Amino acid sequence: MTDNQYKIFKAVRKYRTLPEILTATGISDYLTLQEDAGVGMLDFSDCEMDEKTIVTLTNPAAEAFESRRRSDWAEIRAWITFAIAAWGAFTGTIALFLK
Repeated sequence: MTDNQYKIFKAVRKYRTLPEILTATGISDYLTLQEDAGVGMLDFSDCEMDEKTIVTLTNPAAEAFESRRRSDWAEIRAWITFAIAAWGAFTGTIALFLK
């Protein structure tokens, strides 16, 4: 999944209506939105493509989005764990020198 797809999927989950999604992503029209999201990744509630059109993610898109979110959180948790371990090593070393 590209960063642009992640941005689109995140906007679809947050805003749901086509005009709000287009504004949030900075994309000019629904054709470009559909191309950037990938084939078969978005479902549109109707063919009008107006302010009442609701956009949802298809199952493959939702799975890819959730997988990306989980991997992003796993990376953040790894950095937090590393920072806590480094802080513990630092304070432990200082404590040994002060004894």
